[in-house]
Amino acid sequence: MPPALETLHRLKRLATDQARRDLAAMLAIEHAAETRLAAAKAAMAQEAASWVADARHPLAGAYAAWLPAAQARRAVAATAVQAAEAEVVLARGLLADARAAARSVEFVADARAEAVKRDAMRRDQARADDLAGRGKA
Repeated sequence: MPPALETLHRLKRLATDQARRDLAAMLAIEHAAETRLAAAKAAMAQEAASWVADARHPLAGAYAAWLPAAQARRAVAATAVQAAEAEVVLARGLLADARAAARSVEFVADARAEAVKRDAMRRDQARADDLAGRGKA
């Protein structure tokens, strides 16, 4: 592979590796966001299960006071999950693009090597034809 193509290929491999690391980081962020959302939902379910339906009970107002903050935490966590999912989709696309770019450089290098090989075979055949023509004369 010519030095310029080798350099380009190395750069494309580095870009692919970076895109792979970026995707892994986005997947970790998505997992953390999903964990926070699950925790918020679990806390709401646990509180709802222990809620006292009797309005005269001394703790009945505590649930009503707690619920809006819990709903806000759940909404923030759900928004974070959606944002993380979008970032994962973007990171997957960037990784696919990086892989395609690396493969295209490999394709060009392979095509160039094949052309060099074909040219060498043609030169060899031309020399062989020349030598065969001289032998008949």
